[in-house]
Amino acid sequence: GFRSEAVLGRAGRRETDDRLPAIVAAADRWGIPRNLLVGLIHYETAGTFDPRSEHPTDSRAIWSRYRRDNPHLVGGRRFAQHGEAGNPEAWGSKGLGQLILATALVEGYPFTAPYTGLFDAATSVFLAAKRLRRLLDRHGGDLRDALAAYNSGLPLGRAPAVTRDRYVPGVMRLADRYRTDRRIT
Repeated sequence: GFRSEAVLGRAGRRETDDRLPAIVAAADRWGIPRNLLVGLIHYETAGTFDPRSEHPTDSRAIWSRYRRDNPHLVGGRRFAQHGEAGNPEAWGSKGLGQLILATALVEGYPFTAPYTGLFDAATSVFLAAKRLRRLLDRHGGDLRDALAAYNSGLPLGRAPAVTRDRYVPGVMRLADRYRTDRRIT
């Protein structure tokens, strides 16, 4: 589990406070409760709030899946046309929101921008909040379903049990803990 007794996770207070304006702005822009977005980012980064967070172990599998099964990424553009098409490391989960490049592109990240831009805190939380808003709308406001879809990347259908049993309650628990944090309310 994650500990949130420390101010906003394991990250140092100064480093985390530097990220709060971007988190608050993104939450407000997309109509996401601030405590929910902070809880999601806490969970996604294992409490570090490090914008350089990534999960390189999933990169090759994601890259391979998009190369094989999803030739079209967004707006009629093809996977093979992307500047990072030959770089498996570009396709794994990255940044505060832990979005994969394909999801970031769907949410409006520029097709020609380098994947390293996802490590920018403001960019990552903006895209994460936008994604969560889109999923809340798609799932009729059902927070559990939206969080499950955010984590599993499923546009439709049912998320795996581990997502529903671990991820969703974990994010909701953290969001509840942040509900009274004066810096984000």
